[in-house]
Amino acid sequence: MRTTMLAVCLAALPLAAQPSSTAPPPRPVDALKQALNLTDAQVTQLQQLQQSARAAAQPVAAQIHTRQQALDQAMRQTSPDPLTVGRLMVEIKGLREQIRLSDEKFHAQAVALLTADQKTKLKTLEDAAKLQPAIGQAVALNLIQPPQGGPGMHGSVGPMGMRGRGGPMGMRGPGGPVPEGFRMRGPARQ
Repeated sequence: MRTTMLAVCLAALPLAAQPSSTAPPPRPVDALKQALNLTDAQVTQLQQLQQSARAAAQPVAAQIHTRQQALDQAMRQTSPDPLTVGRLMVEIKGLREQIRLSDEKFHAQAVALLTADQKTKLKTLEDAAKLQPAIGQAVALNLIQPPQGGPGMHGSVGPMGMRGRGGPMGMRGPGGPVPEGFRMRGPARQ
């Protein structure tokens, strides 16, 4: 499935989205607005389109959840019925495909709101997004310095100049234990 920085920056499409009346406030898009030279009207249209995408996915996501629960229940049986299991798996796959097609439709509508120059700049963002894994690995090996205040970077410097959460190279998950041999002296950092 094709993923774009535009969709990532505006907000990910959660499978279990909340109704639009309780939808979270729009995420700040100042950096994207500057990078693509978006107008306030375009930002508003993109945010409204994102809300529509969430609302469209919600009933399908609920169907996936219901069928997944039924599949889990069927698999807990001592001898699961292969026809039931197969039917539920095929139904879930079909529903996921509906969401994928809907995502593609909303993606096309979002891109259609951009000017030719903005589409060129978006392509540059898409190309840069493909480098994210290499950038993260280069930061982890201390080959490049992470941007100050970037995602996951709290500005604190750890051992060997590493930044982030939880000790050397961020090796523990949120709230997880620090791996043995990496315990730091002094009070635990959060």
